Parts: sequence; C-alpha cells; structure tokens
Amino acid sequence: MTTYLRPLALAFALVSAALPLTVFADLKDGVAAYDKQDYATALAELKPLADQGEPKAQAYLGLMYAFGNGIALDYAEALKWYLLAAEQENARAQNGLGYLYNYGLGVTRNYQEAVKWYTRAAEKGDLRAQGNLGNMYLLGFGVPQDDKEGAKWHLRAANQGSADAQFIVGNLYRAGQGVVLDHSAAVKWYQMAADQGQTPAQYTMGVMNRAGLGVPQDYAVAAKWFRIAADKGNASAQYSLGMANYIGQGMRKDLKEAVKWLNLAAAQDIASAQNMLGNMHAKGEGVPQDDKEAAKWYRLAAVQGESDAQYSLGNMYQKGGSAVPIDLKEALIWLRLAADQGNVGARNNLGVMYAEGAGVPQSGVAAYALYKLSEESTSSEENRPLWNRILKETPITREESQAAENLSREMAKSRNLLLALDSHIKGMAPKEAAPKETGPQ
Repeated sequence: MTTYLRPLALAFALVSAALPLTVFADLKDGVAAYDKQDYATALAELKPLADQGEPKAQAYLGLMYAFGNGIALDYAEALKWYLLAAEQENARAQNGLGYLYNYGLGVTRNYQEAVKWYTRAAEKGDLRAQGNLGNMYLLGFGVPQDDKEGAKWHLRAANQGSADAQFIVGNLYRAGQGVVLDHSAAVKWYQMAADQGQTPAQYTMGVMNRAGLGVPQDYAVAAKWFRIAADKGNASAQYSLGMANYIGQGMRKDLKEAVKWLNLAAAQDIASAQNMLGNMHAKGEGVPQDDKEAAKWYRLAAVQGESDAQYSLGNMYQKGGSAVPIDLKEALIWLRLAADQGNVGARNNLGVMYAEGAGVPQSGVAAYALYKLSEESTSSEENRPLWNRILKETPITREESQAAENLSREMAKSRNLLLALDSHIKGMAPKEAAPKETGPQ
C-alpha cells in the first residue's frame, strides 16, 4: 500500500505548494473548529483541503476517522489519510500511523512499523510521538527493551509540557528506572503534571507527601491532593481520603466522611475499600453494626484476592452467626487462600482446624506448623486460651515436633504454604493394601 500511494502523496504535495492563501485561512478555521469539538464545521473546512493534498488537513481527517470524531469510525480511511500526510512529513500523521500499527487498528499489528513512524514524528519534536516511542522502549515492543532510551524520549516530551510524560518521568525517578533514583526529582515532575490537572499525578502527590518521599512528610498537604483527585473520580484517591478521614490523618477524624469516600472507592472495585467497609459494618463504626452487610463487603473484596477479607470471611464461616451459618468447607476455602498470601490470622485459624480435625483430617503436625507461623500474630493472641488448651490436650512426640518444624520451614517459603501442607496431608493417607496374589486352585 505504501509503494502504491507514495506517488499520489507526491502529487498532492506539488499541488499543495501552489495553494492560495485562502486555503490556509480555511485550514486555520478547520483546526480551530476541531479543537472546539465542532466536528461538523471541521469536516466541512478540512475535507476539501485534504482532497487537494494539504497534509495538515489530511492528518486531521485521519484523526477524525481514527476516533470517530464527527464521522463514522473507519480505520481504513484513517490509515489512508494518515499515510498521505505522513509521506509529506506531517508529524501528527506519522504519530497516528504509529498508533494504528501499535494497536493493530485497520492493519496487522506491527510493533516495528509502529516504532518507525513514532521515531520519524518524535525526531521532528512531536511530543505525542516522543511519549509513545518512550513507552515502546520501556516495554521492549518493536525495539530491544531499554529503560534509558525510554526515559530519554519521555523527558523530551515532558520538557515540552506533556503532563502524561511528566507523570511517567516522575515514576521513572521514583523507581530509578532509566535514571538515577531521586525522589525530589520525582516530586518535581509529579508537581508539574499535577498543576496541569493530570489526575494520577495529583493522587501521587498525595502519596509522596503522606510518605515524606522527596518532600517533608505532611498529612494535611497529602489530604489536599487526595481530595483534588478524589473529586475527579480517582478511586485510589477516594480510598486514601476515606482512610485519612477514618484515622484522622491530616484532618479531623470523621467516620461518616470516611464511609462516604470508601463507598465511592468500593463502587470502583477497590478491594481495600470493600474490606474496610466490611470492618466498619462488623464493628458499627460510622454505620449501624450489621454482620450481613459486613459479610457482603468481605465477599466482594475476597473474590478480588484481598487476603484480610478472605480471612474475615473464612472466620465468619468457621464460627457461624447471624450473617452466615457454620460452614467448614466454605471456611476452609477462604482461610487457605488468605493463609497462602501470608495472612497470619488465617494461618492461625487453619491450625485450629487441623488440631481439632474440624473439616480437615486431624493432624498435630500440621496444627503445630501453622501455629508456629502465626504465633506472633494478634490473631493468635486472641485465640491464646484456645491454643493453650490445644497444646495441653494434644501433645506431640519429639519426632512429630521435628516434623512440624520442617513443615513450617517449607510452608514459610514464598507461595509454598498450600503445596507443603497438602503434600503433608496426602502423606498421612493410609496406603491401600496390595491385592493378595491368588494362584491356580
């Protein structure tokens, strides 16, 4: 397609050189209409110019087709107009072509081709292309992965005022990725992006001020940034603002306000907010005490993998109550998931189940191994009377104690708890007796 259209693009370029001044007035009006989202006027002004070969008009026409702005979305048409303008060295169109190839829109996805067009536009100073090219290097798409090269292109876009690039540069300095780790430099770039209204940067300014990274720790300033981002719908900021209200961090403690922001974050599937709402309903903090409502929130968070919620839900099934009946199979499901993520309360409760043989095979070795993993936890402290009875009533032999020590070490390895535990329980199963041999009678 490129070979076929190149002569056509050249012909358009020759025509463009002879266009009268009125064309450029129409072009200015068309671009202004597009920027105002008056797409009908933009199309009326730009389409005739694009047909005459004006590259900027062609680029904008490609943009309109690519995003369905004032016209039916049509990637094939976008590709055609972008290519005509790109071959006349229009940087915006070259970036647009890179975008189409990057995401396989109207063409077969081709990262190398995307990099080619992003590079041509980026070298002309197009800040969008510079950011896109930076991403390709950071991800290693179409080019060898190169953090320094990625940082270089994002810095070029950031220095031209791209808020998104400024935010990414802040992240790179915060992580020391492609640049020397520097929290102060990170804050500088976050601040620049935040001042332009870039919402993730505004939230991150809250994080940096709360932690005292690159700036003096200031909870009030952190809360200010969280509120700015939360008001714009940023779910992480809503959760952080809810927790600040709950704790009274940088503001007066206000449980009702905490519930308000946590509900907004929970509605956007922030599992930590859902778990916190479960806790607040369980304790009656800022809301009426309601175990059923607590269980509802715990379940929403638990299915997203939130280990504290998995433990709380498993604990509810283990003990039973007004919210859920005793259901040891359900308890085991959630406690295992939480325990495997390192939740000490869940490990403690699993130990109790194995000590008593409640819903699982009775195993003093497994019980002691799980107890050892959780003995320093608050949850274990709460269950201390129960464990004192278990330890007294179900003593284990020296061999079993050594086996429990070994099992505990295996379970302590990263994400190895369930594998080690299940292997131990499987090894406890009695072997089936071999069938007796029978000879001829």
